[in-house]
Amino acid sequence: LIWSFFMKPRTGSLNLQRTGPAASDDEPSTAQSLAANELGNSLQFIGDFPGLRAEVRSVAFSRDGKSLFTAQRGGSVLGWSIDTRKVTREFVVSSDGADVDAVAVSSQWLAAGGSNKVVRLWRLDRDQPPIEVNKFGEAVLSIAISPNGERLAVSTNNSIELYELDAKGARRIAELSNSGQLQGFASYMEIGRAHV
Repeated sequence: LIWSFFMKPRTGSLNLQRTGPAASDDEPSTAQSLAANELGNSLQFIGDFPGLRAEVRSVAFSRDGKSLFTAQRGGSVLGWSIDTRKVTREFVVSSDGADVDAVAVSSQWLAAGGSNKVVRLWRLDRDQPPIEVNKFGEAVLSIAISPNGERLAVSTNNSIELYELDAKGARRIAELSNSGQLQGFASYMEIGRAHV
């Protein structure tokens, strides 16, 4: 079973949804009940975000855990205070209202992109216009920033590009491509001191 979380924009509530063959509405499967019970024991609801304006496509926490960033339909990423549940900053990714499907955050950077085929990069400690990382040939599906904040990975359906981040922005250092066969998403994991 694959489970996914999504937030309803009007209510700001978090919902659990099963992806795959539909189960009977009257009688959930044992696997569904077990998974729901396990999640119920390990998750604690701490609040909602009532100011959501559009469908949320991706979320990311700040490194200090005090902020949440929501990538949304309509072209923007909103930065939220976890304590107050209020928007603290808006990052406009697309002025034409294209969907923002991916967001990633480090202690210094916020990167976002989506259906407009562009990734934009902001320094979180400065209020300045974003840096345009690249114009891709297709929609951006996923973005990841390494835990140390020195690398950016961007995936489309056909490639994953790796960038080095510095004070000036991003410089492409590698690309993995597989002519539509890749079917992968960029992600970083911290294993001890190694970044995968």
